[in-house]
Amino acid sequence: MEEQKKCSACGAIMVQDGKYCNHCGKPDGSIQYLLNHQSVSVVDIKMPFMSIVTFMVKAAIASIPAIIILVIIGVMVSAFFSSFLLGIFK
Repeated sequence: MEEQKKCSACGAIMVQDGKYCNHCGKPDGSIQYLLNHQSVSVVDIKMPFMSIVTFMVKAAIASIPAIIILVIIGVMVSAFFSSFLLGIFK
């Protein structure tokens, strides 16, 4: 009979070849798992200046339709409230 693996954090029985505990969600803590799943943090991005400029121009152009939609919604809301307030004070 196979030996059942227990979670080191909560003591629940883990499924065979499970990387995470079904009960508490913690990793099993085995050395091989920890070696294969190391965290990475980005410190610096080396990117040519013109690529950054191109990206920023594309982002600015892509935001134009959103700005137009927000202006239209703003005009509609202000028209509604101005007509509502003019109706009250007449």
